[in-house]
Amino acid sequence: MTRQILILSGIYPPDTGGPAKFAESFGNWCQSAGDVITVMSYTNNENSDRSYGNSRIYLLSRRYSLPLRYFKFIRAFYALQKKADAIIINGCFIEVSLARFFFKFSYSAKIPGDIVWERARNSGLTSLDIDSFQLSKTKFKSKVMRFFFSRSLLKARRVIVPSTHLK
Repeated sequence: MTRQILILSGIYPPDTGGPAKFAESFGNWCQSAGDVITVMSYTNNENSDRSYGNSRIYLLSRRYSLPLRYFKFIRAFYALQKKADAIIINGCFIEVSLARFFFKFSYSAKIPGDIVWERARNSGLTSLDIDSFQLSKTKFKSKVMRFFFSRSLLKARRVIVPSTHLK
């Protein structure tokens, strides 16, 4: 029986990084099992919609303002999730949490790491290691991100982590 699998990822090739590689590899694995794959992610370029084999890739431009980008993502996600037999999120935790305010859906979450700490570190908001960051007082922006990240995980049917430490 062919399943419709929807994969949401914050990055996807040609972007590089662990989450992009996972989304592509997982999609290929599902496709080899006969599933129909739809990937929704972001790009630094213009929006694109391409198909190959049993896959369809929707890439939304990061050039939009954040509120408009989230709105466009949630609107497109709403249409795509109706056809999905399974949804796996690999990023886009804020978007998924916001979408849950408007409609219900079931999903599994694959956590690539602590995205709140990673974003705080990458933007220069903290120099703490991941463990120290968990116990520290954080800036308002990090608190908001932690709220949406945690909320998306609490609503997930299942959460997949790559390490015992992250668990």
